[in-house]
Amino acid sequence: MIEDFKYGVKCQSKLISEFLVDEINLPGIRKNSTFVPITYFGDSRPGYNIEYFSEREIIADVLKQYERFIELSSDVKNEMFLDNTLKDIS
Repeated sequence: MIEDFKYGVKCQSKLISEFLVDEINLPGIRKNSTFVPITYFGDSRPGYNIEYFSEREIIADVLKQYERFIELSSDVKNEMFLDNTLKDIS
């Protein structure tokens, strides 16, 4: 069922190799984990890492995902998923 548009970002923990933690040339690494920004969507699709996206790239990505949502929700094939009367039948 197609719900309202949702685009979010969550922090996901990621392990860092012990080799990097112990490396003397990388003194800033003190823990063996870090956090990575991962997208999430209202339709339960898997998200992706946006760690290296610029501000403009993030805005473009949100707009691209919104465009995708509008295309899916306006497609006649998906009309039965959008009928609000079906939601009331429970």
